[in-house]
Amino acid sequence: MNALNACMKIAAACCLTLAGGWAYAATPVVPAVVKDPCGDSPRCYNAGTFIAEVMQVSASAMTAGARHQGVVLNIRFRNVSDKPLILAYRASSSAALDNFGNGYTWGRPGTHDTSVKGIGMLEGRSVDTQFALTPGQSRSATFNIIRFNARPPIGDAWNYDVVIDEIEVLPGQVVRSVRQNSLSFANLKAGSFRGTEAAAGTADAAADAQATDAIDVANKVIDLFNRAKKKN
Repeated sequence: MNALNACMKIAAACCLTLAGGWAYAATPVVPAVVKDPCGDSPRCYNAGTFIAEVMQVSASAMTAGARHQGVVLNIRFRNVSDKPLILAYRASSSAALDNFGNGYTWGRPGTHDTSVKGIGMLEGRSVDTQFALTPGQSRSATFNIIRFNARPPIGDAWNYDVVIDEIEVLPGQVVRSVRQNSLSFANLKAGSFRGTEAAAGTADAAADAQATDAIDVANKVIDLFNRAKKKN
């Protein structure tokens, strides 16, 4: 019975039930956990159907004679839904504030927005549908913002905002926006960063190790119970 009491204390690893004097081991059940595809990454935005990860931030050096400061953000988008997805950048929506409150924007008002590369743009009634993602697929795009006539203090961290539309192509090649996503990233600093896919691989390996440990514990408890049974 001491062995049985010990087993009951490890209910998370296994469960023993008595029937006719024999012990039966129930298979350990691991509860399903709904994971946030962004994990704990502070540079990732979960829009529901897709995630956007800032993979790199670089800022131009304000050397002698430099008037404007530019910042380039490389953002990777991944379709986390079970359906194909088309995304487009909403023109003139790219902007940021640095850690001193200085404003950065896509360009000068009244000019054509040419600040993005790698993703289609939605501007007025014109929509570029080139940025299509199958379920699980990832693609990257670059976003350029600039602070005109930059004077000290010069920031080294940015809060960045951008609008990404989800696009639907209807019969007859009618294209429309079905959802606007206002993406926001806080306290971005210059550098290259590890993506959530790499982090997920490490987390999955740790989870597998924990599951293996749980099964080993269950088997040891069952063996202990059987030996105690024989002695009695």
